[in-house]
Amino acid sequence: MHDFLQSAWRMACDGSRARRTDQLRELRLDFDAGTPGANATAASRAELPELAALGPHLRHIWEGGDLHAGNYVLQLEEALASGWAGRCVHVVPSATAGLVLALRALEVCGEVLMPSCAEAMCAHAIQWAGCEPVFVDSDLATLTIDAADAARRVTSSTRALLVSCTNGNPPDIDRLEALARERGLHLILEGVQARNAKAGGEDIARRADAAVLGLPHGAAVAISVRDPEVAARLAAARGFGDGDPAVRVLDATPNEVMALVALAAQRRAPAIRQARERLHAALRLRLGEVTGVELQREVGGNRADWEALGVRIVAAAFGAPRSAVRHALRAAGIETRSPFDPPLHRRRLFAAHRARTGPLPVADRLAAEALVIPIDRLEFDDVERIAGCFAAAAAG
Repeated sequence: MHDFLQSAWRMACDGSRARRTDQLRELRLDFDAGTPGANATAASRAELPELAALGPHLRHIWEGGDLHAGNYVLQLEEALASGWAGRCVHVVPSATAGLVLALRALEVCGEVLMPSCAEAMCAHAIQWAGCEPVFVDSDLATLTIDAADAARRVTSSTRALLVSCTNGNPPDIDRLEALARERGLHLILEGVQARNAKAGGEDIARRADAAVLGLPHGAAVAISVRDPEVAARLAAARGFGDGDPAVRVLDATPNEVMALVALAAQRRAPAIRQARERLHAALRLRLGEVTGVELQREVGGNRADWEALGVRIVAAAFGAPRSAVRHALRAAGIETRSPFDPPLHRRRLFAAHRARTGPLPVADRLAAEALVIPIDRLEFDDVERIAGCFAAAAAG
């Protein structure tokens, strides 16, 4: 069993989804035969904790016979709460569940403003919570929600603002916080990539009524809330329904293995974050020299927790479309994303909301220009390769 876990652990670190699928098939077959396959030990650059260090804790969980939330989940929530003094923290398995629970616990019912250039899970969560998403345009420089456009779209039906930290970059939280206070709205932050981001020198989690924040390696998601009464409603809704019979539950409790991985990863997180910041700075320095490449910027006074490099390829100035850059990077084995193509207000699933949304010119522009390069699997040797791909794409 221990050998199987070791092989599965290495396989989980592998950056290739197709390779993971093949390995999982081989591993499952070989496990049935009693021996993990040799191909299940692909090389990895992911920074998961060493399995050997978790062995005694995993054995403790196994011997307890129950994977449901227990001592390790409690330890994780206490550790997170100590870093966000004055906030109540609950851990859940996914960001979608976290956002649904936050909206329900805040008793939001009505329209929720959110950026069209955001992860689809945000809009899905709004709908699952029984609310209506209203899409807002983005700021061209920061790739985050345009606070001025959000203010223009507030109506008597608006109940909350749900804002995202694009690539770990917080939006103009000062203006959004002021807007929420002035119009009596709840402010909810999706910060899956921005757990360590700051605004005005303060942890971004402290600036919202509820913040949904990712933990290292996607092991779990933390919900940080300001009001203890909201926290109590959230805790009740997260459970199995064995408490208040009047509470509608989601059954979103994390398991002990999730919490154990997140706890172990916490110790290495500062060093990993520093390495990621240096890599991001090196990429910005190198690509900032390229004509037609516009780098994603921070709002003044904010500090991003960069999980990826966000750029815009302005084809007229660059000399080639974004697709040429993506093709060159793909050929070099560099992962890229075009997360806003199409933006949410253009997707068929949300077509019913277009009349309320109206035109979003910046979102439409980002759909054609924005390119994201995840940096969690890059090394410093990749910086020059990436710069070379941009040069080759521009040269045609």
